[in-house]
Amino acid sequence: MYITLGDRPQLADALKGLGLARFNLAKTAEEKLANVPLFEQALELLDRDEQSVQWSETMIVLGDVYANADDDHSAEADRTWSAVLEQFAANPAFRSIEMETMIQLTAIPMMRLRWLDRRGWVPPDPSTYGQRERGRALYLRPLDSAAALTLPNRFVNPGALAVQYDRERESLTLESVLYRILGLHLLFLSLGGRPEGLGLTRLYLIGGTGWQDVVESELDTNDIIFLMPHASAGVKWEIETIIRKHLLSRCLFIMPPHSPAFDVETMWREAEPMMREMNLALPPFDAEGMFFQLTDAGTVGVTIPFSTVWDDTLFAQIEPLL
Repeated sequence: MYITLGDRPQLADALKGLGLARFNLAKTAEEKLANVPLFEQALELLDRDEQSVQWSETMIVLGDVYANADDDHSAEADRTWSAVLEQFAANPAFRSIEMETMIQLTAIPMMRLRWLDRRGWVPPDPSTYGQRERGRALYLRPLDSAAALTLPNRFVNPGALAVQYDRERESLTLESVLYRILGLHLLFLSLGGRPEGLGLTRLYLIGGTGWQDVVESELDTNDIIFLMPHASAGVKWEIETIIRKHLLSRCLFIMPPHSPAFDVETMWREAEPMMREMNLALPPFDAEGMFFQLTDAGTVGVTIPFSTVWDDTLFAQIEPLL
């Protein structure tokens, strides 16, 4: 069969097929990675013609190529699979994809990411079946902090935690840290942001639209709201909505500790004027971090040291809020 340059989607399929054939015959990691340019050419053609489904499928395959080459290329696999989910959340071209197809496509990279990161899990306890329900928690934060705000692993006794990993990591994202100590007690949910395989459940919206409606709905159904202040229109709207719904008493604000990968102190300093505009106070930045509540008058009320995360006593401190 002859394929002309005008038949770009068909040419992309042919390139992907050739790349897979060569990949399956390759013996070494170098030979496997030598086929990456074929997939990249296919992706360029599909992207140019807005072939969203085929583009996603090809990106997933490219991620598999990286992951199966060797462990040194796990970061490339992570970025490739994450890019699929980011496109679903932000690119308007993906809105036309049927829901069933979208669910199938998003499930694959999410499964790959969880496998790649060896996601922590909560072992089932049959003795508690039918006796105990987890509370619901909503985590609101700036999107650029998702999977970017990492902290050194300072857990005092990680082997005693309910959530275990196949291998203990030197650093974890803030979301993963919170999930690790609260996942046994709370059904944790966040919205959007860069995907990661570790941590809490994350909702994605096709094209990134309608998120305010989802947040409004979730605010009404969650027992506790974790919120990281940030000088952005999105976070400001979330705080104003919490105040309008009289949910400030259900809100636990997070001051993250110092992060080697994210400028927390600058984020905190820039958020102060926005909070003052809403007659809300912020405590001065502390590199050790903390959790705190605000009173109805907007002043700082209860404070909880972030060290309660590392020694796994945070849930005992916040349980009265549930």
